[in-house]
Amino acid sequence: LKRILEREQTSPQKVREFEHIPMIIKIRVVGYIGFALSVAVWLVSSWRLLKHLLGCCNLCSTPVKDAPHPKGMTLRRLFHSLLWIAMICQALAYSDLGFIWDGGENIFNEKLGYALLIIIGRAIEFSAFSVVTAVWFKATREARAGGSETKKVFFIYPCMLAFSVVLLLIHSIVSAIELLQSDENQTLEDCMTNSSIHRTQLLIEASAWAIHGLLIIICGCMNFQRLVNIASWDSLNTLSKARCLVRIYRVMFTCALCYLLRASWLVVQFVSATKDEPAKFELWLSWWTFAVWVPTIVPSLCLLHAMRRRDRAPGIIPGVSAPSTLPNPAPPEEAFSSFQSSLYGPMPGDNMDDDEYPLGERLLASSAEANITGSIDNGYIACSSTNDLL
Repeated sequence: LKRILEREQTSPQKVREFEHIPMIIKIRVVGYIGFALSVAVWLVSSWRLLKHLLGCCNLCSTPVKDAPHPKGMTLRRLFHSLLWIAMICQALAYSDLGFIWDGGENIFNEKLGYALLIIIGRAIEFSAFSVVTAVWFKATREARAGGSETKKVFFIYPCMLAFSVVLLLIHSIVSAIELLQSDENQTLEDCMTNSSIHRTQLLIEASAWAIHGLLIIICGCMNFQRLVNIASWDSLNTLSKARCLVRIYRVMFTCALCYLLRASWLVVQFVSATKDEPAKFELWLSWWTFAVWVPTIVPSLCLLHAMRRRDRAPGIIPGVSAPSTLPNPAPPEEAFSSFQSSLYGPMPGDNMDDDEYPLGERLLASSAEANITGSIDNGYIACSSTNDLL
Protein backbone atom coordinates (compact mmCIF):
# COMPACT_ATOMS: atom_id res chain seq x y z
CA LEU A 1 0.00 0.00 0.00
CA LYS A 2 2.86 2.37 0.78
CA ARG A 3 4.51 1.66 -2.59
CA ILE A 4 1.24 2.37 -4.46
CA LEU A 5 0.70 5.67 -2.68
CA GLU A 6 4.33 6.71 -3.11
CA ARG A 7 4.10 6.05 -6.86
CA GLU A 8 1.08 8.37 -6.92
CA GLN A 9 3.29 11.06 -5.32
CA THR A 10 1.54 10.89 -1.96
CA SER A 11 3.43 12.32 0.97
CA PRO A 12 4.67 10.00 3.78
CA GLN A 13 2.33 11.74 6.21
CA LYS A 14 -0.69 10.85 4.06
CA VAL A 15 0.65 7.29 3.72
CA ARG A 16 0.46 6.92 7.50
CA GLU A 17 -3.04 8.44 7.50
CA PHE A 18 -4.31 6.01 4.88
CA GLU A 19 -2.94 2.84 6.45
CA HIS A 20 -6.02 2.34 8.64
CA ILE A 21 -8.53 2.45 5.73
CA PRO A 22 -9.72 -1.17 5.15
CA MET A 23 -10.63 -0.89 1.44
CA ILE A 24 -8.82 1.50 -0.84
CA ILE A 25 -8.80 1.91 -4.60
CA LYS A 26 -6.43 3.79 -6.85
CA ILE A 27 -7.79 7.07 -8.14
CA ARG A 28 -6.82 6.27 -11.71
CA VAL A 29 -8.76 3.02 -11.66
CA VAL A 30 -11.80 4.95 -10.43
CA GLY A 31 -11.35 7.33 -13.33
CA TYR A 32 -11.13 4.51 -15.89
CA ILE A 33 -14.21 2.69 -14.59
CA GLY A 34 -16.27 5.84 -14.15
CA PHE A 35 -15.30 7.17 -17.57
CA ALA A 36 -16.27 3.91 -19.29
CA LEU A 37 -19.65 3.78 -17.52
CA SER A 38 -20.44 7.45 -18.16
CA VAL A 39 -19.53 7.24 -21.84
CA ALA A 40 -21.68 4.11 -22.24
CA VAL A 41 -24.74 5.84 -20.75
CA TRP A 42 -23.97 8.98 -22.77
CA LEU A 43 -23.92 7.00 -26.02
CA VAL A 44 -27.27 5.36 -25.24
CA SER A 45 -28.84 8.66 -24.19
CA SER A 46 -27.46 10.35 -27.33
CA TRP A 47 -29.05 7.67 -29.50
CA ARG A 48 -32.41 7.94 -27.73
CA LEU A 49 -32.31 11.75 -27.72
CA LEU A 50 -31.67 11.71 -31.46
CA LYS A 51 -34.67 9.40 -31.91
CA HIS A 52 -36.90 11.79 -29.97
CA LEU A 53 -35.62 14.86 -31.79
CA LEU A 54 -36.11 13.20 -35.17
CA GLY A 55 -39.70 12.54 -34.16
CA CYS A 56 -40.00 16.24 -33.34
CA CYS A 57 -38.72 17.18 -36.79
CA ASN A 58 -40.89 14.63 -38.64
CA LEU A 59 -37.89 13.21 -40.50
CA CYS A 60 -38.86 9.56 -40.10
CA SER A 61 -40.28 7.77 -43.08
CA THR A 62 -41.65 4.42 -41.90
CA PRO A 63 -45.47 4.07 -41.91
CA VAL A 64 -45.74 3.76 -38.13
CA LYS A 65 -43.84 7.02 -37.60
CA ASP A 66 -45.97 9.08 -39.99
CA ALA A 67 -48.25 10.13 -37.12
CA PRO A 68 -47.62 13.73 -36.04
CA HIS A 69 -45.47 14.29 -32.97
CA PRO A 70 -45.77 17.29 -30.64
CA LYS A 71 -43.41 20.16 -31.25
CA GLY A 72 -41.07 21.73 -28.75
CA MET A 73 -39.83 20.38 -25.44
CA THR A 74 -41.77 17.55 -23.82
CA LEU A 75 -41.12 15.69 -20.58
CA ARG A 76 -39.53 12.78 -22.43
CA ARG A 77 -37.21 15.04 -24.42
CA LEU A 78 -36.38 17.00 -21.27
CA PHE A 79 -35.39 13.79 -19.47
CA HIS A 80 -33.10 12.67 -22.29
CA SER A 81 -31.56 16.15 -22.61
CA LEU A 82 -30.80 16.49 -18.89
CA LEU A 83 -29.35 12.99 -18.66
CA TRP A 84 -27.20 13.70 -21.73
CA ILE A 85 -25.79 16.85 -20.07
CA ALA A 86 -25.22 15.07 -16.75
CA MET A 87 -23.25 12.28 -18.42
CA ILE A 88 -21.04 14.84 -20.19
CA CYS A 89 -20.20 16.51 -16.87
CA GLN A 90 -19.41 13.21 -15.20
CA ALA A 91 -17.38 11.87 -18.13
CA LEU A 92 -15.22 15.02 -18.10
CA ALA A 93 -14.58 14.62 -14.37
CA TYR A 94 -13.71 10.93 -14.70
CA SER A 95 -11.39 11.64 -17.64
CA ASP A 96 -9.43 14.00 -15.41
CA LEU A 97 -9.11 11.31 -12.72
CA GLY A 98 -8.17 8.56 -15.13
CA PHE A 99 -5.96 10.25 -17.70
CA ILE A 100 -4.74 13.57 -16.27
CA TRP A 101 -4.62 13.11 -12.48
CA ASP A 102 -1.17 13.98 -11.12
CA GLY A 103 -1.48 12.81 -7.54
CA GLY A 104 -3.24 15.95 -6.34
CA GLU A 105 -0.50 18.45 -7.24
CA ASN A 106 -2.89 20.52 -9.38
CA ILE A 107 -5.32 21.56 -6.69
CA PHE A 108 -7.66 23.53 -8.94
CA ASN A 109 -8.15 20.63 -11.37
CA GLU A 110 -8.97 18.36 -8.44
CA LYS A 111 -11.60 20.81 -7.18
CA LEU A 112 -13.04 21.28 -10.67
CA GLY A 113 -13.37 17.54 -11.17
CA TYR A 114 -15.14 17.16 -7.82
CA ALA A 115 -17.52 20.01 -8.67
CA LEU A 116 -18.40 18.51 -12.07
CA LEU A 117 -18.84 14.95 -10.80
CA ILE A 118 -20.30 15.15 -7.31
CA ILE A 119 -21.97 18.57 -7.19
CA ILE A 120 -23.15 19.84 -10.59
CA GLY A 121 -23.33 16.54 -12.48
CA ARG A 122 -25.31 14.79 -9.78
CA ALA A 123 -27.73 17.71 -9.38
CA ILE A 124 -28.52 17.61 -13.11
CA GLU A 125 -28.85 13.83 -12.86
CA PHE A 126 -31.36 14.24 -10.02
CA SER A 127 -33.34 16.68 -12.16
CA ALA A 128 -33.45 14.20 -15.05
CA PHE A 129 -34.72 11.37 -12.84
CA SER A 130 -37.32 13.71 -11.32
CA VAL A 131 -38.80 14.35 -14.76
CA VAL A 132 -39.65 10.65 -15.11
CA THR A 133 -41.22 10.61 -11.65
CA ALA A 134 -43.36 13.57 -12.72
CA VAL A 135 -44.48 11.55 -15.76
CA TRP A 136 -45.49 8.68 -13.46
CA PHE A 137 -47.54 10.99 -11.23
CA LYS A 138 -49.16 12.49 -14.32
CA ALA A 139 -50.16 9.01 -15.49
CA THR A 140 -51.58 8.20 -12.06
CA ARG A 141 -53.56 11.43 -11.93
CA GLU A 142 -55.15 10.67 -15.31
CA ALA A 143 -56.27 7.23 -14.16
CA ARG A 144 -59.99 6.54 -13.92
CA ALA A 145 -59.96 3.31 -11.91
CA GLY A 146 -61.29 4.16 -8.49
CA GLY A 147 -58.52 6.20 -6.96
CA SER A 148 -59.48 7.48 -3.51
CA GLU A 149 -56.90 10.28 -3.37
CA THR A 150 -57.97 13.89 -3.56
CA LYS A 151 -56.73 16.28 -6.22
CA LYS A 152 -54.57 18.04 -3.62
CA VAL A 153 -52.38 14.95 -3.37
CA PHE A 154 -51.40 15.21 -7.03
CA PHE A 155 -50.49 18.83 -6.43
CA ILE A 156 -48.55 18.36 -3.19
CA TYR A 157 -46.35 15.43 -4.24
CA PRO A 158 -45.10 16.95 -7.53
CA CYS A 159 -44.54 20.25 -5.72
CA MET A 160 -42.40 18.46 -3.13
CA LEU A 161 -40.34 16.94 -5.93
CA ALA A 162 -40.04 20.26 -7.78
CA PHE A 163 -38.98 22.03 -4.57
CA SER A 164 -36.28 19.39 -4.01
CA VAL A 165 -34.99 19.88 -7.56
CA VAL A 166 -34.84 23.68 -7.30
CA LEU A 167 -33.28 23.67 -3.84
CA LEU A 168 -30.63 21.12 -4.82
CA LEU A 169 -29.75 22.95 -8.04
CA ILE A 170 -29.41 26.33 -6.32
CA HIS A 171 -27.35 25.02 -3.42
CA SER A 172 -25.18 22.94 -5.79
CA ILE A 173 -24.30 26.09 -7.74
CA VAL A 174 -23.47 27.92 -4.49
CA SER A 175 -21.38 24.98 -3.26
CA ALA A 176 -19.47 24.69 -6.54
CA ILE A 177 -18.71 28.43 -6.62
CA GLU A 178 -17.54 28.37 -3.00
CA LEU A 179 -15.28 25.40 -3.74
CA LEU A 180 -13.73 26.84 -6.90
CA GLN A 181 -13.15 30.27 -5.33
CA SER A 182 -11.46 28.90 -2.21
CA ASP A 183 -7.79 29.54 -1.46
CA GLU A 184 -5.60 28.05 -4.18
CA ASN A 185 -3.30 26.57 -1.52
CA GLN A 186 -6.19 24.86 0.27
CA THR A 187 -6.62 21.27 -0.86
CA LEU A 188 -9.94 19.64 -1.71
CA GLU A 189 -9.79 17.61 1.49
CA ASP A 190 -9.31 20.75 3.58
CA CYS A 191 -12.21 22.48 1.84
CA MET A 192 -14.52 19.55 2.49
CA THR A 193 -13.45 19.35 6.14
CA ASN A 194 -13.73 23.04 7.00
CA SER A 195 -16.67 24.12 4.84
CA SER A 196 -20.13 24.32 6.40
CA ILE A 197 -21.60 24.70 2.89
CA HIS A 198 -20.24 21.27 2.02
CA ARG A 199 -21.97 19.71 5.03
CA THR A 200 -25.21 21.49 4.14
CA GLN A 201 -24.90 20.19 0.59
CA LEU A 202 -24.64 16.63 1.88
CA LEU A 203 -27.72 17.09 4.06
CA ILE A 204 -29.82 18.66 1.29
CA GLU A 205 -28.82 16.05 -1.26
CA ALA A 206 -29.50 13.17 1.13
CA SER A 207 -32.95 14.58 1.89
CA ALA A 208 -33.72 15.11 -1.79
CA TRP A 209 -32.83 11.54 -2.80
CA ALA A 210 -34.74 10.09 0.17
CA ILE A 211 -37.87 12.13 -0.65
CA HIS A 212 -37.58 11.10 -4.28
CA GLY A 213 -37.42 7.41 -3.43
CA LEU A 214 -40.37 7.62 -1.03
CA LEU A 215 -42.49 9.50 -3.58
CA ILE A 216 -41.94 6.75 -6.13
CA ILE A 217 -43.09 4.15 -3.60
CA ILE A 218 -46.20 6.24 -2.89
CA CYS A 219 -46.90 6.53 -6.61
CA GLY A 220 -46.56 2.76 -6.98
CA CYS A 221 -49.07 2.18 -4.17
CA MET A 222 -51.55 4.51 -5.88
CA ASN A 223 -51.25 2.59 -9.12
CA PHE A 224 -51.69 -0.74 -7.33
CA GLN A 225 -54.94 0.54 -5.83
CA ARG A 226 -56.18 1.35 -9.33
CA LEU A 227 -55.05 -2.00 -10.68
CA VAL A 228 -56.94 -4.09 -8.12
CA ASN A 229 -60.12 -2.09 -8.78
CA ILE A 230 -60.37 -3.48 -12.32
CA ALA A 231 -63.22 -5.99 -12.47
CA SER A 232 -61.12 -8.67 -14.21
CA TRP A 233 -58.31 -8.53 -11.65
CA ASP A 234 -59.88 -11.01 -9.22
CA SER A 235 -60.33 -13.60 -11.99
CA LEU A 236 -56.58 -13.82 -12.63
CA ASN A 237 -54.52 -16.58 -11.06
CA THR A 238 -51.56 -15.81 -8.82
CA LEU A 239 -48.95 -16.24 -11.56
CA SER A 240 -50.77 -13.88 -13.91
CA LYS A 241 -51.09 -11.24 -11.19
CA ALA A 242 -47.40 -11.57 -10.41
CA ARG A 243 -46.52 -11.07 -14.08
CA CYS A 244 -48.62 -7.91 -14.24
CA LEU A 245 -47.09 -6.49 -11.05
CA VAL A 246 -43.52 -7.28 -12.05
CA ARG A 247 -44.02 -5.68 -15.45
CA ILE A 248 -45.45 -2.50 -13.96
CA TYR A 249 -43.24 -2.04 -10.89
CA ARG A 250 -39.84 -3.46 -11.81
CA VAL A 251 -38.51 -0.09 -13.03
CA MET A 252 -40.23 2.02 -10.39
CA PHE A 253 -39.06 0.08 -7.36
CA THR A 254 -35.57 -0.49 -8.78
CA CYS A 255 -35.14 3.27 -9.11
CA ALA A 256 -36.62 3.88 -5.65
CA LEU A 257 -34.17 1.44 -4.04
CA CYS A 258 -31.22 3.06 -5.83
CA TYR A 259 -32.29 6.53 -4.69
CA LEU A 260 -32.68 5.39 -1.08
CA LEU A 261 -29.32 3.62 -1.27
CA ARG A 262 -27.60 6.84 -2.29
CA ALA A 263 -29.47 8.78 0.40
CA SER A 264 -28.27 6.38 3.09
CA TRP A 265 -24.64 6.74 1.98
CA LEU A 266 -24.96 10.53 1.98
CA VAL A 267 -26.33 10.43 5.52
CA VAL A 268 -23.32 8.37 6.61
CA GLN A 269 -21.02 10.82 4.85
CA PHE A 270 -22.75 13.77 6.53
CA VAL A 271 -22.39 12.21 9.99
CA SER A 272 -18.73 11.56 9.31
CA ALA A 273 -18.22 15.15 8.11
CA THR A 274 -19.38 16.48 11.48
CA LYS A 275 -16.55 14.67 13.28
CA ASP A 276 -13.04 16.01 13.85
CA GLU A 277 -11.48 13.38 11.57
CA PRO A 278 -13.97 12.55 8.81
CA ALA A 279 -13.52 9.31 6.90
CA LYS A 280 -12.05 9.50 3.40
CA PHE A 281 -14.95 7.95 1.51
CA GLU A 282 -13.43 8.81 -1.88
CA LEU A 283 -10.84 6.08 -1.29
CA TRP A 284 -13.38 3.35 -0.52
CA LEU A 285 -14.37 0.95 -3.26
CA SER A 286 -17.72 0.37 -1.56
CA TRP A 287 -18.46 4.11 -1.64
CA TRP A 288 -17.75 4.45 -5.36
CA THR A 289 -19.79 1.32 -6.11
CA PHE A 290 -22.91 1.81 -4.01
CA ALA A 291 -23.00 5.59 -3.57
CA VAL A 292 -21.90 6.70 -7.04
CA TRP A 293 -21.98 4.08 -9.79
CA VAL A 294 -24.96 1.87 -8.96
CA PRO A 295 -27.42 4.73 -8.14
CA THR A 296 -26.42 6.44 -11.39
CA ILE A 297 -26.01 3.69 -13.97
CA VAL A 298 -28.89 1.37 -12.98
CA PRO A 299 -31.66 4.04 -12.91
CA SER A 300 -30.27 5.68 -16.05
CA LEU A 301 -30.49 2.49 -18.10
CA CYS A 302 -33.86 1.51 -16.63
CA LEU A 303 -35.40 4.90 -17.34
CA LEU A 304 -33.91 5.13 -20.83
CA HIS A 305 -35.65 1.84 -21.56
CA ALA A 306 -38.93 2.90 -19.90
CA MET A 307 -39.02 6.28 -21.69
CA ARG A 308 -38.03 5.02 -25.13
CA ARG A 309 -41.51 5.49 -26.66
CA ARG A 310 -41.67 8.78 -28.51
CA ASP A 311 -44.33 11.41 -27.84
CA ARG A 312 -47.43 11.57 -29.97
CA ALA A 313 -49.70 14.50 -30.68
CA PRO A 314 -52.90 14.46 -28.59
CA GLY A 315 -55.66 12.39 -30.14
CA ILE A 316 -53.36 10.28 -32.33
CA ILE A 317 -54.25 6.60 -32.34
CA PRO A 318 -51.35 4.10 -32.57
CA GLY A 319 -51.30 2.40 -35.96
CA VAL A 320 -53.17 5.25 -37.73
CA SER A 321 -50.74 7.01 -40.05
CA ALA A 322 -52.55 10.37 -40.19
CA PRO A 323 -55.51 11.94 -38.46
CA SER A 324 -58.80 12.01 -40.35
CA THR A 325 -62.38 12.63 -39.38
CA LEU A 326 -63.96 9.82 -41.39
CA PRO A 327 -61.39 7.13 -42.21
CA ASN A 328 -62.11 4.65 -44.97
CA PRO A 329 -63.43 1.33 -43.67
CA ALA A 330 -60.74 -1.34 -43.49
CA PRO A 331 -61.18 -4.90 -44.81
CA PRO A 332 -62.42 -7.42 -42.21
CA GLU A 333 -59.06 -9.20 -42.04
CA GLU A 334 -57.22 -5.93 -41.42
CA ALA A 335 -59.79 -4.79 -38.84
CA PHE A 336 -59.48 -8.06 -36.90
CA SER A 337 -55.69 -7.86 -37.03
CA SER A 338 -55.81 -4.30 -35.65
CA PHE A 339 -58.15 -5.37 -32.84
CA GLN A 340 -55.90 -8.30 -31.97
CA SER A 341 -52.83 -6.06 -31.90
CA SER A 342 -54.59 -3.61 -29.56
CA LEU A 343 -54.96 -6.42 -27.00
CA TYR A 344 -51.75 -8.36 -27.35
CA GLY A 345 -49.37 -6.03 -29.19
CA PRO A 346 -48.02 -6.50 -32.72
CA MET A 347 -47.93 -10.03 -34.06
CA PRO A 348 -44.74 -11.55 -35.53
CA GLY A 349 -44.11 -10.05 -38.96
CA ASP A 350 -46.00 -6.80 -38.33
CA ASN A 351 -44.19 -3.63 -39.37
CA MET A 352 -44.00 -2.07 -35.94
CA ASP A 353 -41.24 0.03 -34.44
CA ASP A 354 -40.16 -0.54 -30.85
CA ASP A 355 -39.88 3.22 -30.40
CA GLU A 356 -43.62 3.52 -30.99
CA TYR A 357 -44.73 0.25 -29.37
CA PRO A 358 -42.57 -0.60 -26.36
CA LEU A 359 -45.02 -3.37 -25.45
CA GLY A 360 -44.28 -5.13 -28.73
CA GLU A 361 -44.70 -8.63 -27.38
CA ARG A 362 -47.94 -10.24 -26.20
CA LEU A 363 -48.52 -8.83 -22.77
CA LEU A 364 -50.69 -11.54 -21.31
CA ALA A 365 -51.71 -14.97 -22.58
CA SER A 366 -55.03 -15.91 -21.00
CA SER A 367 -58.39 -14.36 -21.86
CA ALA A 368 -58.72 -12.93 -18.35
CA GLU A 369 -55.33 -11.30 -18.72
CA ALA A 370 -56.46 -9.91 -22.05
CA ASN A 371 -59.36 -8.20 -20.26
CA ILE A 372 -56.90 -6.63 -17.82
CA THR A 373 -54.71 -5.47 -20.72
CA GLY A 374 -57.71 -4.10 -22.55
CA SER A 375 -58.78 -2.18 -19.48
CA ILE A 376 -55.29 -0.73 -19.17
CA ASP A 377 -55.15 0.24 -22.84
CA ASN A 378 -58.65 1.77 -22.66
CA GLY A 379 -57.57 4.10 -19.88
CA TYR A 380 -58.91 2.59 -16.67
CA ILE A 381 -55.43 2.50 -15.17
CA ALA A 382 -53.56 5.40 -16.69
CA CYS A 383 -55.25 6.34 -19.95
CA SER A 384 -52.76 6.79 -22.80
CA SER A 385 -49.84 7.15 -20.40
CA THR A 386 -49.84 3.55 -19.18
CA ASN A 387 -46.79 2.72 -21.28
CA ASP A 388 -44.84 5.12 -19.05
CA LEU A 389 -45.53 2.69 -16.20
CA LEU A 390 -45.11 -0.52 -18.16
